[in-house]
Amino acid sequence: MIQTIAFIGDSITNGYGVAPEQAFRTLVVEQLNDNGIPCEGLNMSYNGASTATLNEIAVGLLTHERPNIAVITLGINDAGLNVSWQTIMSNLDKAIFKFTTNNCKVILGKVDPSYIYPPYGDQLKNIYAALKSKYPTLYFFDFINTAILSNETIGDHLHPNAVGHQTIVNNLLPVLSEVLNGNS
Repeated sequence: MIQTIAFIGDSITNGYGVAPEQAFRTLVVEQLNDNGIPCEGLNMSYNGASTATLNEIAVGLLTHERPNIAVITLGINDAGLNVSWQTIMSNLDKAIFKFTTNNCKVILGKVDPSYIYPPYGDQLKNIYAALKSKYPTLYFFDFINTAILSNETIGDHLHPNAVGHQTIVNNLLPVLSEVLNGNS
């Protein structure tokens, strides 16, 4: 059975600054297929995306494409837009609820924007802890943080280069493999 993985994110997930074949979402699907796990990726990301549209995207995906897995990589633009942590939490919570109640596993990419938006680092950590407590089957991986955005991995002040996208692949692939193998 082909697994459908929806990648819901912002410009980083969309591959801003790298060739389409270098974007982490493309590399992950390619590696899974190369490893004998038939899957397809749906790119539901766009430049400037925030958690504000996440609920609408979830409804559309669950109505039409019905993915097996949703990889959500949002939050950094929320910090840049000075969105309250309560709103970010509410947006993530509503979408995760929709996905999980429709038998879609959710992997949330942890964002630490403290290198450009210092107050949001701790707030997002608290949001992730609260969501993990509420949804025990929620999975996480390190998406964007200062370790990923080093001099060798950053294309500009915010977007990873090809090396940075490979670093994200290295963080996501073990979690995605665990989800696909049915381990919780």
